[in-house]
Parts: sequence; C-alpha cells; structure tokens
Amino acid sequence: MSDRKASSRRSQFLAATLSVGLLPFLTVLADAASPERHISVAVITHIQRGLGRAEVRPLGAGAWTDARPLRALRAGDEVRASDDAVLVLLLAGGRGRHIVTALNSPYVVVTPPMPQRGTPGKLQVLLQRSLSFLLASSNDGPEGALGSRGGPGVPVILSNGLVLPSSLVFHWQAQIPDLYTVSILSRGGVVWQQDRVNGGVLEYPVSKAPVLEPSIQYTLRVRPVQGRAKEAHFEVLDPARAELVRQELAYLRSELSPEVTDRALVAIEAAYLADHILLHDARLTVLRAVQTYPDEPSFHLLLAELYTRMGLPDQAIESRRKAKTLLSVEADPSASSSRLSQ
Repeated sequence: MSDRKASSRRSQFLAATLSVGLLPFLTVLADAASPERHISVAVITHIQRGLGRAEVRPLGAGAWTDARPLRALRAGDEVRASDDAVLVLLLAGGRGRHIVTALNSPYVVVTPPMPQRGTPGKLQVLLQRSLSFLLASSNDGPEGALGSRGGPGVPVILSNGLVLPSSLVFHWQAQIPDLYTVSILSRGGVVWQQDRVNGGVLEYPVSKAPVLEPSIQYTLRVRPVQGRAKEAHFEVLDPARAELVRQELAYLRSELSPEVTDRALVAIEAAYLADHILLHDARLTVLRAVQTYPDEPSFHLLLAELYTRMGLPDQAIESRRKAKTLLSVEADPSASSSRLSQ
C-alpha cells in the first residue's frame, strides 16, 4: 500500500475513533505515512447552546457553520461560541479538554506535539491494541428495515464466541415474552440445564454448576415454552490468558484514570476486549456503561459494531438508530441538559 493510500484509509476511519472519545491517544498512530494535515486533532464532545450559537469554521473556509457533536477538527479549524453557549473539545496528544465560551472565542485548533521516537512502552502497546479495533470499525453500517428475527416465538441469542470465565452471563431477545429452558451442551450431551427461566438474562451459577472447561466448544440452547429453540456456540478462555487480560485491563485503568474520563476508559476497555476476540465481554462492558450514561451516543455506535461482528445485524441496526436519535437530541438547541462535568 502506498503512503498516499495508507494516509487516505487512516483518515476515513478516524471518525469511528473520534466517536468514542479517544483523541488523546491518536498520536500513537502518527507516522511518516500520515501527513499532519490529514489527521484530526480534536473533537467536539459536547455542545450547550443556551441562548447563543456554537459554530465552526474549517481552515480556509470563509463562512461559519453550526457545530455538531462528535465533529472532528483539524489543525487550523476555528471554533467559537456566543452569549451563553459552551463547547467542550477533546484534544489529541494527551492535552485533555478545552472549553470554548464567548470569552475565549474564537479558539484555533493546533497540532499537538509529536511523540518521541523509540521503543513503545507497555501503555502505548496496549492502546494500539485497543485502537486497532476502533480504526477497523467504520460505524457506517446499514440503517434499513429490521429482519424477521426468525419469527415471533424464536429467541435471538446475544451471547456467543470466546468468553472470560468470570463473565458467564447469557442474554437473548424475543418479540414475545415467554418462559425458557436454557441448556448448555457439549459433545457429550447436556452439561447443565435450567427450566422456566423468566426474561432474557441468565447468569451461569458457577458455584453450583459443573465447571466449564477451556478450549471446549459449548452450545447454548434457549427453548421457549412455545416456539423453536435457538442455539449459539461459545468457548471459555483458558485461565492463563484470562489472567493476562485481567492484568492488562487493570494496568490500563490505573495508568489512564487520572487523565481520561470514565467514558473514554469504557471505550478503551471494550476495544481492547474486542481486539482479543472477546466480543461478548466487550458488549457487557459497554452495556454496563449504558446504564450509567444512557444518553451517550458513542456507546451505541460501539454496540452496533460489536453486534455486526457477532453476526447480529438487527441489533446493530437498532443500536445505530439509537445513536442517531441521541445525536439529534444533543444537537437540538432547545435541549437543556448538560454533561459538562462528565
């Protein structure tokens, strides 16, 4: 791949990274194949318009246009606010946040200092692993009509693939609520089964049920009282690799938590897990964050990408629709809620 093609491809995928607030770490990806003028170095994470206006003028443009959440900014772009409007920018290069008000407008976006060359440290390596997932995600999937889901009585299992031994929580959806028989099977037959499960969530009772061995493909079968059963396959990660994942996630939290927001940490952890093919655990991580920040559109975009990779297109479409709705609410000048403190 030529330098020009590599630069173009990286630029196309930057928007996906920006949507989850990871701009402080984009500099680890900078190299000679990426001219500075093609790199986004800031993103608008929040807008509170109030009675004023929030506007952006790209470098070289004559007119100001209305700012929108999650807009990527490049060096030389200008941002301004009037009256009581406020914009919050997340800056690349570990520079944190910058709040733009009428008092300090216009703000001119500048390029962060380049990182020193040399052997990357552990933190940089782990962040690159996280970013490799985000940079491969376009978050521009279809928003068409939902499928039939296999019929009103057929559950859709949302848990599959490689899972950590500490996160044996299984989810499924159905258009019509029902009672379910949930079974876990191996080649030797039924390993464990629970009848009359109400709802779409079941945590595997580790202390009371047989130990699920690593490197064995298990089948999760969910059968409604009325309707056809649905199956999905999963495998438990071996203890040594699971412990390494636990340690590296703990290291990321300890190193980053003083400098980045909780939302950025969630995105980094979920991307790290997804890069390790732990899509089930990445999804659980994002779902827990959605309970705390239900109005965060970037989490729903991340869920959409995870569902796509898990082979669940309908759920991916729903997540993208939710993100689109939240972005529309965020951009509404009449919205009065503020998330500046988060």
